[in-house]
Amino acid sequence: MLDISKILTHPVPHIRIENVFPENIFNQLVEMTKLPLRHDLQIGGGERPPVKIDLWYPEPTGFHENQIASVRMEAEKHFVKQVFDRRLEIGNSLGYDLSEIVFDVPRTTIQGYKNEINDGVYRIHQDISWKVLTSIVYISPEVNNGTRFYSNEQGDDMYEDPWKPNCGYIFCRTENSWHNFVNTSSDIRWVFMFNAKKLDSDTLQSHK
Repeated sequence: MLDISKILTHPVPHIRIENVFPENIFNQLVEMTKLPLRHDLQIGGGERPPVKIDLWYPEPTGFHENQIASVRMEAEKHFVKQVFDRRLEIGNSLGYDLSEIVFDVPRTTIQGYKNEINDGVYRIHQDISWKVLTSIVYISPEVNNGTRFYSNEQGDDMYEDPWKPNCGYIFCRTENSWHNFVNTSSDIRWVFMFNAKKLDSDTLQSHK
């Protein structure tokens, strides 16, 4: 069972999670990152080099489709379903009402980020408003920088979640959920990402 007991409250409330996937599923996720990549899976634009890669959002693209779909199903069945089933417990731990998130509209992806622009620095942001809950599980490389949380957009009171493969965090999107990451490795920074939203609202209601 997913351990959601490690709660950190500053600067952004989040739950540290470890040993998220069984070894066989995690190894399959790692193998996904080694597949030859189709150019249109690499998000760029114009003269900008492709820096962000989504392997299966919103749907498998016909490239390694069966393999990707199989791994996606196993990962969602093991992890995403646990998060959904325990959404009230997670919400209570973080101080937010997650009763209205729905399992049939999650977004999951294996996402990669290169360090080819801005020295690998992703901008400090809150997340788009429809993302009520986000979870990240680090995949590879073995050594990198974890997500950084801040008390404001200027980057004050930074706390860095430790990077460790098959570990990560869960947090709720708010007006103050400032975070980013920095990829200082020459390798692509790969994570498993899960977002959930409410059925009828983009706004997260605090019940503190």
